[in-house]
Amino acid sequence: IISKEPDISFSKVEVPFAFEEGEVSQFQLGTGISAVDALHDVYYVTMPSMPGFDDPRFAKTRLHGINLNTNEDILNGRVLEQSVVLLEVNAKTHELFALLKEDSEDVTEDSSFYYVRLGKSYRSNASISSVAVLFDWTFGAPAVDHVINPYSYTNFINKVYQVGATAVDHLSNTSFVVMKDTTSANDPIYIQDINQQGLLRTEDFAPLESPAVQGTWLANTDPIIPLSLPAPKLQSARFNIDGRSIIVKFDSYTVEGALPIDSDGDELPDSIDWSKRQIGQRNCSDMFATRTADLLGSMPTTYCMWRSGTTIQIHLVSGYTDVSLGTGLFLKDTTIYAYIAEGPQWSMAASGGIAVSLPDPLDPPKIVITWNKNVDLCMSVTINAQESYRHGDQPAWVWFLSDIKCLADREPDTTTTSRVRDLMAANSVGGLNFPVAGSPILEFGKDELEPGCTYTMSLNLTGRWGLTSTEHFTMTKQAVPAPTVTLQNSRDITITRNKPLTLQAQLQTSACETLITTKRVLKFLWFGVAESVNPLTGAIEQQPIEDLTLLASKINSASLLIPKFRLEPEVKYTFRIKVGYESTFSVEGATTMEDADVTVGRSPIKVNVLGDNRKVQKTGIIALDTTTSIDPDFPDDLIEVSTSWTFAYACTTPDGIPCFPLRSDTGNLTDIRDCELSSETFYDLGKEYEAPMFSTEELKSESYYCKHPTKTGVLIVNLPNENALAAGPGGETGNYTFTVWGFSYG
Repeated sequence: IISKEPDISFSKVEVPFAFEEGEVSQFQLGTGISAVDALHDVYYVTMPSMPGFDDPRFAKTRLHGINLNTNEDILNGRVLEQSVVLLEVNAKTHELFALLKEDSEDVTEDSSFYYVRLGKSYRSNASISSVAVLFDWTFGAPAVDHVINPYSYTNFINKVYQVGATAVDHLSNTSFVVMKDTTSANDPIYIQDINQQGLLRTEDFAPLESPAVQGTWLANTDPIIPLSLPAPKLQSARFNIDGRSIIVKFDSYTVEGALPIDSDGDELPDSIDWSKRQIGQRNCSDMFATRTADLLGSMPTTYCMWRSGTTIQIHLVSGYTDVSLGTGLFLKDTTIYAYIAEGPQWSMAASGGIAVSLPDPLDPPKIVITWNKNVDLCMSVTINAQESYRHGDQPAWVWFLSDIKCLADREPDTTTTSRVRDLMAANSVGGLNFPVAGSPILEFGKDELEPGCTYTMSLNLTGRWGLTSTEHFTMTKQAVPAPTVTLQNSRDITITRNKPLTLQAQLQTSACETLITTKRVLKFLWFGVAESVNPLTGAIEQQPIEDLTLLASKINSASLLIPKFRLEPEVKYTFRIKVGYESTFSVEGATTMEDADVTVGRSPIKVNVLGDNRKVQKTGIIALDTTTSIDPDFPDDLIEVSTSWTFAYACTTPDGIPCFPLRSDTGNLTDIRDCELSSETFYDLGKEYEAPMFSTEELKSESYYCKHPTKTGVLIVNLPNENALAAGPGGETGNYTFTVWGFSYG
């Protein structure tokens, strides 16, 4: 036999069959129903058995199982009383299944069909030969006792089957058959799945409508036998949000390019070659088909690397556009496998391709602009948005002027305003300077903005993924020469109350300074506004800080230093510095200002329970004392007398059962009341507490626990109560877990 593939050859082997005399003449009446166990190399085939009779009604079935390595019939030509309609073998479990047709002795009654398990083959451990196979036959009469699934008996009666149309999914242990209700050409065709383990689940496939369909054949396109793991399948290929890489994911772990080794020539893997594992940056041609690799390009501009056993990352050079949304990426043949050392177990090589899709999650572009809010009278200004991101490396920029306000409410000069608009349009998409994508940079000369005017400008950024973001910003052109102030800090700062805050201003002298102006005295002044949420209405309220010296000792210098614990948590502050010459500080347009927004967050608090984990005797009461808990934002608070701290408690056994007989659905301690204290005291962990007078009623919480009425953070538990933290029925030690939640200032 000749193959078109040069590396594949076939050999012809004759397999003899033994027939009883009288059966040979009926051989041609056989239907050729067969099945193959690819791991045990066993070929199962059916033959008619009609010794001494020519009437097919008296036919039986002889079943052979030919070991293709030894030519041995492992079934010894076993005879079945029924006709075999379909034959299937699960090559992973080596079980042999058959759909049998059993004719009724009463010719007026219909035949019955049974999907049964005949038995399974296995390797003989006692044999010296590694190819010896034995068969454990379990089928017998009556056939109905060996059906695989209860519905396979009732639902298979009175059906018409397409002979030879069957398939097996070895992983899910499922067989598939093709059947009709009658022989009518107009009846639909049904594909029925049968779970080989007897489970009562079915997919209920939609019927194939006739007469348009008159027959169908089934095939498992990914049979995985003799390879017992499913081949890794491409799950997704997505651009990163920045467009500079593509993340390719598989549905299962791979060995990242390590290859199977067939040491005995049977085309089954015997070991693994870890030296072929694709480590580090590599040409994409190592993982992907030639056409895909050519499209992606080669190192160093493009490279591929395994991020994990399920993920390949394709790194692209900036400006790369050859791969776009919907472009197909195809894998290199016989390169990517799944492997489990236990067994060992292998898959077939991953194959096929997948289309590149949008990033997930898909967020709009983020615009980041650097610019001077205060522009010196004699200086140019540059607005730069190059640090913007999430645009997929293909940004489209559109600048536009939103508003102009000038000092003394005068009208802006129309000629200057037109020049500003023209420059912004020229640097936008479709403009004269950058018609394709616009520019992230906008530059104005020292005479191109009108002195004494504040410009409100906007920038639209549309990314590669079709989403657009807009950012608004303001810029003031000084009316007179004045120092320009900027803050060295970020404009948006987040800190916690237990950290100091330092804001540092930086000055730049005016480009049109004269000898006279350089001798002027500079003046600094800081202002502040506090923004918080009204706890009653939920409204956001802003209040000017009337006396900033309560927070910072100096408000007339280039820096503002606020010590820790001065700012209130969960409040947003806006601090503004105003800079100018002392002689003209109150003149409109003669000063510059800069703002910083400071959000004060909460530090994590720490709940401490005195004694931590410990053993106690059930004969005395105990105190759960959390008065040593810490709130870093308010470290000087004495918790025992604080009204800003509250606590909640729960108690359960290792099995999750509540510690007290009050509620069966939760271990939370409910209805915690103030203790009614007596004149007596008790000691716990060396600390003295007043002893409560507990109730004796079984279903009242104060029989088991109460909180100290004057000491916040102290819960007293009545262990002597027989229903509280009861030890086991034999008096053995009981383990209980108390959980304590602390709340400080909400």
